[in-house]
Amino acid sequence: MDLLSRAHIIKYHNDSIKKFGINSHQALGWRKKNEQLLRFKMLIEPNKLNDCSVLDIGCGTGDLLEYLIINNIHCEYTGIDQIKDFITLAGEKYKNQNNTSFLLGDFWTADLGKYDYVLASGALSYRNADPNFIFKMIAHLFSLSKKALAFNLLEKTDLKNGGLVAYNKNEILEFCKKLSSNVILIDDYLERDFTLVISKFLK
Repeated sequence: MDLLSRAHIIKYHNDSIKKFGINSHQALGWRKKNEQLLRFKMLIEPNKLNDCSVLDIGCGTGDLLEYLIINNIHCEYTGIDQIKDFITLAGEKYKNQNNTSFLLGDFWTADLGKYDYVLASGALSYRNADPNFIFKMIAHLFSLSKKALAFNLLEKTDLKNGGLVAYNKNEILEFCKKLSSNVILIDDYLERDFTLVISKFLK
């Protein structure tokens, strides 16, 4: 991720923290809490995460981990985010949670290793100077997964927030099919959102 795009993301969230408070869903960029949880559901339902390793891209304060715990999904969880205050709070909230770690860094450049599942909720919807960034990022994150990558994107954006970008779901779907023949598109849960799950066939 280029430095200017990264700086815009950090500023956006730091401003939102000051305005709404770090424990709010608005600080994370979500309009409504129920929409955040619905997006989590779409990422997780097609996959079998129990007893697997999971990488949460743009983990914020660990809300996806909370969702996993509430739904009795037991996995080895790693979250990464580039907002220091989010990672600090997440580490404090889940310091007694086993098989859990939080990393501060840019998931594009960090040396992350491989995980069974890579999940990204909202993390790929930020505008970037490189028009091909989304395709590079999808391919990169898929390469980090042993079993599957699941992510969501916006099909429509709030014009008041110029930092977000919308995508043509069919164009993204066709690109994902170049990475794997096992791709699921889910687009019936929110009007302006869609989810893609790209799976690998294991030998």
